Amino acid sequence: MIKELEAGAGHQTATVPIFFAPPETEDMLQRSAEFLVMLAHELRNPLSPIVYSLHLIEKNSGDNVLLRNAQLVIRRQLSHTTRIIDNLLDVSKMAQGKLDVKLKQVSLATVIECAIEFAKPFIDSRKHRFTLITTNELIWINADQHYLSNAISSLLINAAKFTETGGKISLTINCNNGKAIIAVKDNGIGIDQAQLPSVFTLFTQNDHSSRLAHGGGLGIGLTLVRGIVALHKGVAEAYSEGIGKGSEFVITIPILDAEDLPPKQTEERIVQRKNLEILVVDDHIDTAESTAIVLKSMGHIVRLAHSGNAAVEIANIYSPDVVLLDIGLPGMDGYQAAKIIRKDLKNVLLIAVTGYGQEIDRKRSTQAGFDLHLVKPVNPQILPEILNTVHQPKI
Repeated sequence: MIKELEAGAGHQTATVPIFFAPPETEDMLQRSAEFLVMLAHELRNPLSPIVYSLHLIEKNSGDNVLLRNAQLVIRRQLSHTTRIIDNLLDVSKMAQGKLDVKLKQVSLATVIECAIEFAKPFIDSRKHRFTLITTNELIWINADQHYLSNAISSLLINAAKFTETGGKISLTINCNNGKAIIAVKDNGIGIDQAQLPSVFTLFTQNDHSSRLAHGGGLGIGLTLVRGIVALHKGVAEAYSEGIGKGSEFVITIPILDAEDLPPKQTEERIVQRKNLEILVVDDHIDTAESTAIVLKSMGHIVRLAHSGNAAVEIANIYSPDVVLLDIGLPGMDGYQAAKIIRKDLKNVLLIAVTGYGQEIDRKRSTQAGFDLHLVKPVNPQILPEILNTVHQPKI
């Protein structure tokens, strides 16, 4: 079958042309999707302690240039590995027509800033000259900031990857006839014009040897870009004059009319609260211990548990302010433990920290009484903002 793209308002679901598949392969697609979910969970578990350990090393490494360079490499490769996992899951959901985007009013500048922040380390590592050319006009769009910024950063990373060291990459933002035009251009190895019509097709790679030499990748990134852009009622296009002549990828999406713009909001300063009592529950020992070290460095009191039963027992004794609770625990799982803890502690901030990030997992978290659902590996820099939602820390 050919799965076509469908788009509506609000929450939207992507079904894009993935590949031809007869009806008898539907069951195989479902099993493949289930395998990818489990694979992602198993890969995310070891990534969590690496992220937390790297955070601690960065905070305490001083001015050692060699060590700083090593940290940059580790962080860049961690980001790349996490991105691969996310892309595999997203393309699987897209193949099943289950890729949801949550559209809301957001400034295009915010989306672009996030995209550049993620892609810049990859651009800098290859010593490219990056240029941002943008309009002074404030542009508002109806978008899922996470997915759209990921799509733009994917184009930037591709440009960095397929351009020889010391090349030129530009990101240009324009407005025309109610549309925002986002163009990523490079002077890299280019694309054979005969292959331009298929560059957004799943598993398609340029067969040119120089492209393979640069590490052709899985061939799923551009498929996701096209699907994500289509869900924003936009179009993604590719241009190149041929091999050795660079490439340009252009995203065109609608902008909001002036009367639809949101009211101005004042920024709230986040103040990190100290001395919270936090229970960290994870059967992956390195993850639990590295999480505890990061939280203690923030001034919090931390206790550990490695099973659902132990979590319930410790929570009952100490009444923590916050519980960071893994889902896939031995014996009593995180959902069961959360229900019991929530019943006894009405005001606890209950946070699921798990390798499972599907929509069904998030719904089950809400039903079990969790306040938040975080997918591993969790960026330690967002923890202060999350913990700031605890209204009455213990003294």
